[in-house]
Amino acid sequence: MLKWILMLALAAPLGAKTFVVSTAELQEYLLAMGRAQELPRGDARDALAEEVLQHHLLALLWNDLGHRLAEAELQELEQHHRDIAIRMARRAWTAPAKVSDKEVRDYFELSTLHFYCRHILSEKESEIRGIAGAISAGADFSEQAFEHSIDVGSAELGGMLGAVHAGETVAEFEDVLFAQEVGQVSEPFLTPFGWHLLVVDSIQPREEYRPTEAALAKAREDLERKQRRFHELDAQQRMRQHIGARFFFEADAPGDTVVASKDTAMTRGQLDERIMAAFSATISADMFNDGLRRAFAENWIDQLGWLSIAHEEGYWLGEETLERIGLRERLMKSALFTAVEVKPGLNPSERDCWNYIDNHPAEFLEFRHDVFRRLVFDEEAQAREARRRILREGWEAEQAGEGLELQGDPRDCGAPFEIDPVERASLDPELRSGLADTAEGTWSQPMPWQEGWALWYRIGRRLPDIEESDTLEQAVEAKVREAFLQAELKRIASLERERRKLKRVKVRG
Repeated sequence: MLKWILMLALAAPLGAKTFVVSTAELQEYLLAMGRAQELPRGDARDALAEEVLQHHLLALLWNDLGHRLAEAELQELEQHHRDIAIRMARRAWTAPAKVSDKEVRDYFELSTLHFYCRHILSEKESEIRGIAGAISAGADFSEQAFEHSIDVGSAELGGMLGAVHAGETVAEFEDVLFAQEVGQVSEPFLTPFGWHLLVVDSIQPREEYRPTEAALAKAREDLERKQRRFHELDAQQRMRQHIGARFFFEADAPGDTVVASKDTAMTRGQLDERIMAAFSATISADMFNDGLRRAFAENWIDQLGWLSIAHEEGYWLGEETLERIGLRERLMKSALFTAVEVKPGLNPSERDCWNYIDNHPAEFLEFRHDVFRRLVFDEEAQAREARRRILREGWEAEQAGEGLELQGDPRDCGAPFEIDPVERASLDPELRSGLADTAEGTWSQPMPWQEGWALWYRIGRRLPDIEESDTLEQAVEAKVREAFLQAELKRIASLERERRKLKRVKVRG
């Protein structure tokens, strides 16, 4: 079924001398490229459509050459299809975020406050309720946090989070924070991190916060993000009710059910096997805990639930889903065509690399060498006196070592030398920071160096020749290859566009 869908989707954009691309395809393209999700307007949108057309033409060339997608690539597209259908279903069930100017102003007023608070975090509801009971019976909140909270950083401080501000925490935590009376322990509540208890110790004004245009814009952004989160949670809850989802996170035995719906179920043992299969290369024993089990089980049932709704409500084979998966297929085939048919023929010469670095030096600033002179002394006081004398005598930098009658390693007596990026990275962080702050043509303040102290004089910075640095040579060659590649792909797509007599690009929707 998917192969037929993909073939249909690939052919769809071509019309009578016009390439038609939908806004859904443009959005999917931005997502695939890792760019901002908001569609541009005007000329920028037209340019985006031209990029999609280039990928489409390269995909057609891949087909014309008789290539076929491998099983692994088809499976990847199947996964894209599921992801896209799930996205469509979730979006349809989630209300948009809409906030009024008054709501923004009220939220901004909360943003002007410091909320000094402590919390206790636990993986299990039963544990957090036991802790809450102990506190109600007289146990000290900070001691309970120190003994039981799994938030190690705050637990060591008795649960102290310091000053918390609007927009800094997840929506579920923030809602409890804003509603909590000072000095009162909250009821147990759940966030994506686990179960919490919270106490607000004090609320203080932030004197530096004023209702500027930028501050109000940030308040609106934070409030809309918070509202979207609650709308997503509401949609998730309705979806779980629809599929009859149930969770049993207190289950301990391998055969006990952990999560179930009307159509499926998973035991604790099956859940652990799935987690190990998914994370075997990265997970460690100390990471394998109830929090991870909860997150994995919830994600598993949510994926199944949204996929079920996608089938029920027509999003699985909906027009927008097919447009988006068609775009993914074209991008995959375009990438394969590029890797198989174009890249092997690109062989930039040494002259190409020289020309590129001469014309684009700003792209390689990280490879520059720092050029210094250095004067080394046994004691800090000697270094400070030497610096005063250099400035008092008005010596040029190259005269300082001779004027001070220093002897030993020329590099320690004022001879110029260079520090390459590798050596720079290996320096003590404080020294590296001090050198970075030393302006060109000036002497630094005395800084510790090996067993003594040193004055440093920055002569300047120099981009080395390609043959001096293997890493620079590799970076330049990679840039040249990419530039050649983009030029060649543009040339090939232009010829193919002309052959197919495509005159116009149109954005639909």
